[in-house]
Amino acid sequence: MWHFVLEDRYLRRNPHLVPPDPRVAVSETPGAAPCYPISQALPRFNDFDRLNHFTSACSTMVFRDASFGSPYVPGSLPTLNNITDGVSASFRVPEFGVWCFVSEPVHNLVHREVMWPKGVTFTSRRPDREKESEFLASRDNWFRPTTIKTGPDGGLWIADMYRLVIEHPQYIPKEQWDDWDLRAGDDRGRIYRVLFKDPQRLLPGRALAEEPGRVGPAGAARPASRGVHVPERLDRLSTEELVKALHSPNGWRRDTAQRLLIERGDAAAVGSLEELASSAWRGLTRLHALYTLRRLDALKPALTMSALGHPEAGIRRHAVRLAEDFIRGESGDAELGRAVAALADDPDPQVRTQVAYTLGEWKDPAAGEALAKIALRDADDPYITTAVLSSLHADNVEAVLTRALASAKRDEPTSRLLDRLVEQASLLGSMKMLARTLAAVTRESEGKPAAWQFTATARLLESLRRRGLSDGELYETDDAERRRVLSRIGEIVASARETAADESASIELRLAAVDLVPQMDDRQAAVERLAVLLEPGQAGELQAAAIDSLGRIEDSQRRSGSQVAGALLTAWRSLTPPLRSRALDVLLSREVWTRSLLKTIEDGHVAHSEIDASRRQRLLAHRTAGIREQAEKLLASRIDADRQKVVEEYAGALDLAGDAARGRQVFEKRCASCHKLQGIGKEVGPDLAALEDKSPKSLLTAILDPNRAVEAKYVNYTAVTKEGRQFSGMLSSEAGNAIVLVGADGNRVELVRGDLEELAGSGKSAMPEGLEKDLSPQDVADAIAFIRGPAP
Repeated sequence: MWHFVLEDRYLRRNPHLVPPDPRVAVSETPGAAPCYPISQALPRFNDFDRLNHFTSACSTMVFRDASFGSPYVPGSLPTLNNITDGVSASFRVPEFGVWCFVSEPVHNLVHREVMWPKGVTFTSRRPDREKESEFLASRDNWFRPTTIKTGPDGGLWIADMYRLVIEHPQYIPKEQWDDWDLRAGDDRGRIYRVLFKDPQRLLPGRALAEEPGRVGPAGAARPASRGVHVPERLDRLSTEELVKALHSPNGWRRDTAQRLLIERGDAAAVGSLEELASSAWRGLTRLHALYTLRRLDALKPALTMSALGHPEAGIRRHAVRLAEDFIRGESGDAELGRAVAALADDPDPQVRTQVAYTLGEWKDPAAGEALAKIALRDADDPYITTAVLSSLHADNVEAVLTRALASAKRDEPTSRLLDRLVEQASLLGSMKMLARTLAAVTRESEGKPAAWQFTATARLLESLRRRGLSDGELYETDDAERRRVLSRIGEIVASARETAADESASIELRLAAVDLVPQMDDRQAAVERLAVLLEPGQAGELQAAAIDSLGRIEDSQRRSGSQVAGALLTAWRSLTPPLRSRALDVLLSREVWTRSLLKTIEDGHVAHSEIDASRRQRLLAHRTAGIREQAEKLLASRIDADRQKVVEEYAGALDLAGDAARGRQVFEKRCASCHKLQGIGKEVGPDLAALEDKSPKSLLTAILDPNRAVEAKYVNYTAVTKEGRQFSGMLSSEAGNAIVLVGADGNRVELVRGDLEELAGSGKSAMPEGLEKDLSPQDVADAIAFIRGPAP
């Protein structure tokens, strides 16, 4: 199960924001986790070793009824291993639907998990009673549950596709097509209703809403939490009856009743809806009433204000969202805005996240203060921090940054937050505000500048250059102030230059200083200072930081460009493989550096074999004809472009005895930069655990002809910035106004769309062609043996 933590509509408000990946795996055992079927194991067409593991999970849903009871007792904390940390009060009642269900049609079962809050997101696991069993499993191999829903009767409705073969033919070897009737069952299918086994009577559809003493204002007796309901035609109910139907514990009934009320637009419902919104004991009933009033244009600020103080966190969170209609713009409701801002101290992280989103709609100075409070409290939470950043704009960014800077101390973990706030201020603020920001960042401190001052100054200066501002445009103050700030910047940059080379300084401080070295006015001196950090005696972290900083040296002059390439290529022989990989990405990011790399390959200083397949492919597909032609001359002759011919030439590898131990070494050297298997490598490309049971022939084709069948998510993209820098990789995430590319070795590149000149998909796999250059037939046989081998 996935939870998309961040809302795109909020992220898009800030064109300079690069959010983290909004997708979070909820289950404690994600992916191909074990499952427990009771059906007889049938012959499998693929994934042989994935028997009794999830291979076709689908139709994930949260059950929206109380008929199955709840894993929690009302008012109590979860009993799952006595887990209590981070559990929201709103999840201590059964109405919030904490049962989750997942279909697994290949194994003829329906799986259940219990879900509870974990910070701004959720986590889930099997219930204790189903540790080694499933909620529903069938002995019938044709039972194929493909869709599951909460039924209007309180049951779990399951659509059974009922097929002999559930796999798509494209995943079945063609030689087996004639052995199976692939369409057997195409004239069948069933829908099951799973109901709670309880001797209680059937409750008429309206009984829960009308039975005296069972539903009413807070403090009234609550209805029975179990039982089923006889579905009825809600469209035949009166308006008042539809309002009462919002009391139902069944999500389908509440949704349908709300939809019909909105479609009718009957003003006679407003009074009853207001009563529900203010007094119904069931939190979900209140929420339906509030949102129905909103759609009827009848929601009042006073009712929203009341909901902001509700004891259930879920109601407070939605009340904050609803408040946006009243506080938005220059003439927003100030009293309601202050009430929203007061929830910056709310104990529930999901409420604080929504407050951070909503305050971006309120144009009042108090919004900036509240945003700063949330940012500082949740500086270590990337999602709440992103919600704060999404709300920044020219009117509030200075207030947020000023508060954050005032709290900055060397012993506080706010460095990353300050970096991002400074960057946003430089991109969103006015000229005068930027001058004040720079003065605050570069303020005097005892002794040498702090690490956060190095990194914050670096981010600010980089952002100013992205914005195309000159010193004269920035410092529109009196001459004395201008000279003081400029002098202080010079002092911090000079201190960074010295600190980066100071072996007595902490590694954290040196890394922060390295980040600022590219901002030196003397580009040649900056290159020379960073080149020293590439020497073998330096820590690997410093070498990596120096390579990254060299990549940020401005290429305003061709001479400085060649100096960057020269520094990297001079140090080439002493760099470890991971550092060489990093250096290659820098060299390929600008044309002038790429030409230097090719010249060095031509001279023999860098061997052809040291350019791995993925980067060879980048060179051979370069957007500049001259570079492409030179790369073809130097590298293409070593790659056979006829992929089928290559596959046929290596077919003999299938007859060789593979050695998994040797294959592990091949995998570590050639595959681990993008794939992870048995704890080795990086999770960039496809999960090879799902491929370990493929036929040797299929694996041979996948290795040598990766473009024969490419999933869209593994297609390689090339991005070119307005500064002329070029990056390549898979499109890892796309949210708001930003994209993230993941290149070879798993390196992430975060790019704002406004900085892009070009973004183009190659239509080819990020896995390169030409691996045969680096692999012998025996290597291939060994690698296949390792990939197909059972997990330890």
